Amino acid sequence: MQTAHFRPIYNMKTFPASARMEADTVRARENARKTREAAGRLFPHERWVGAQTIKLAQEGPDFAIPNGVGHIKVAKSRVTPSKKRRSVSDNDARTLAKEIRQAKVLADKDASIFILPKMKAADGAYIHGPDALVNGTLYEFKTITGSIDKVERRFRESREQGQNVFIRILNPDISRQNVIRKMYNVVNDPKYTGGFEGSFVFSVRQGRDEIVYRMKIKDLKR
Repeated sequence: MQTAHFRPIYNMKTFPASARMEADTVRARENARKTREAAGRLFPHERWVGAQTIKLAQEGPDFAIPNGVGHIKVAKSRVTPSKKRRSVSDNDARTLAKEIRQAKVLADKDASIFILPKMKAADGAYIHGPDALVNGTLYEFKTITGSIDKVERRFRESREQGQNVFIRILNPDISRQNVIRKMYNVVNDPKYTGGFEGSFVFSVRQGRDEIVYRMKIKDLKR
């Protein structure tokens, strides 16, 4: 099994501090430009608000929005209640807060994130689709607290919904090696039908840190 293409999203080379800061600034500006342009092209009538301005009516850890999310944008329609409600529903608020917390993991690595509007069918049911624009690319977001088998299920689900997925793994017992081994077996399973386009991004806990890794799904092929 080859894993050379799996890499953490942080700078592994050594450069002078000033050069690193300049490169980070250039990269952050380019990421913001790509995401802003993609949002305008895909959702021309949507308005966007900073995640730090959102005040959910609900309280509790499921609805917590962390500090330091001012660089994350959210579709205003996600925080605009329907005419029949004074606030967004508990389920919608819980989902949004979780997506913002997940977006912060990538935004802390200089990614530019726009959390997307939810599309509804004529009967009011939500239509499955990407959750966010990440550096101008559409992504599914998944958060996992369970076992490595849950990671597999969420990955398979994501392949039916889009080409790119970010899976945030909160179980500290799941390592980078566990994820690589599981995804390698999934993609090379003869029954796998999810295709090989797009990128797979995941984060794992290492002590107090949360490390993000990224690879192209085609690189998982045997």
